[in-house]
Amino acid sequence: MQYNFYLLGVDNRIRATDTFSASNDEDAAQIAGDAYLLAQDEFGGFELWRYGTLLSGSRGPRHVRVPSPAAWWSEVRQQRALELEERLESSFECIRSSRELMKRIDELRAGPTMRRA
Repeated sequence: MQYNFYLLGVDNRIRATDTFSASNDEDAAQIAGDAYLLAQDEFGGFELWRYGTLLSGSRGPRHVRVPSPAAWWSEVRQQRALELEERLESSFECIRSSRELMKRIDELRAGPTMRRA
């Protein structure tokens, strides 16, 4: 399914957007939440929409300390987050101003650091 993702400024205006595919609403919400969590130093919230229906979102400062995604995300989750973040980074200057997000993108680009069984 196709989903629309919006990163909002502190004034609740859309500052960056992307459309991505996910297998279901739960996966899409996780992808959107992860992207916002990593970019919260620069953005005031996010919204996730599917076909005109608001599925999830957050407004207001969260500023939660986030450990490195590589430390606790699966490789699949890391890859999905990296794909979305790279598309946003290439399209929106405001994404590149998020120091936290750029740091996390660099970590994800470095590759999975998870132990393999």
